[in-house]
Amino acid sequence: MVTIDRIPYNYSVYYYEGEAKWHGKCNKCGGTDATSSATLKTVVDQCISLLGSNGGSIFIKDGQLPNDTNWGSYPSKILIVESYQGKLTYYRDSSTLFELGDLAIPL
Repeated sequence: MVTIDRIPYNYSVYYYEGEAKWHGKCNKCGGTDATSSATLKTVVDQCISLLGSNGGSIFIKDGQLPNDTNWGSYPSKILIVESYQGKLTYYRDSSTLFELGDLAIPL
């Protein structure tokens, strides 16, 4: 059976106001979703754990990773992309790779 991935990231993490919780949804067919939590860090940590040593990618919609030294580290095979206030930030090897600023397209 042929399967097609819905989007290019292994996990999409987003905040659902109806439950006041962060969710981590697996975008791969037959994958495991992360357990919902009130904190972004908890959900991202679980997504990292679910990806394991094979690595993969996590997309965070309208959220910002903690900007402190307590964030911790994660395997180098994991790419985290954060979309927050019109800016994309890419993380790998527990540090910032680069940022893409204002995403507005001039008309």
